[in-house]
Amino acid sequence: MEQVNRNMRDLGFANGWNDDSLESRLIEMTRKAGYNFKEVKHDVNGYDSVYECQEAALRYHICSN
Repeated sequence: MEQVNRNMRDLGFANGWNDDSLESRLIEMTRKAGYNFKEVKHDVNGYDSVYECQEAALRYHICSN
């Protein structure tokens, strides 16, 4: 069973981020460090997808409606 990381930082919805926002920079730095985000939740209606990187303890959402 996968452990839940209680220190996971939720960066909110990526749809509202600017290119130079703190959230965008955190995601970019995490990917440059070699870590990947994987989709952990997908709303069947396509409204909300959640992506997490356990190693970096980061989570973000994408609203696709």
